[in-house]
Amino acid sequence: SHPAIVRVLNFFRENGTVYMVMTYEQGKTLQEHILTARQQGKLKMLRERFIRQVFHDLMSGLREVHIHKLLHLDIKPGNIYLREDFSPILLDFGAARQTLTAEASRFQPMYTPGFAAPELYRKHNELGPWTDIY
Repeated sequence: SHPAIVRVLNFFRENGTVYMVMTYEQGKTLQEHILTARQQGKLKMLRERFIRQVFHDLMSGLREVHIHKLLHLDIKPGNIYLREDFSPILLDFGAARQTLTAEASRFQPMYTPGFAAPELYRKHNELGPWTDIY
């Protein structure tokens, strides 16, 4: 449990699909925040201090994910949610099927082109925490 990582309450399988039940959060995605700032001509809203704090909080949370032998594999502005107090939370662990074990090579990773680490584009490359950091 980490404040920068969405809490998964339950997993279940139905009709051949695995579903996750997660806590509800209020706010908007980092992507929405950036687009709104751009449309309003206020990109200075994204001050270095804000960016550093978001990055610090997310890396701290991601460390916990990796300690539990999981990889997120789809980190992008659309999967980073900013709560009403602007604290970040990493969402959408739908691609996080990979574990940091020998079995990981049997799974085909899911990713978002343009945000994915180079090793995700190739079938037989080793994945690890560095893949999320990319």
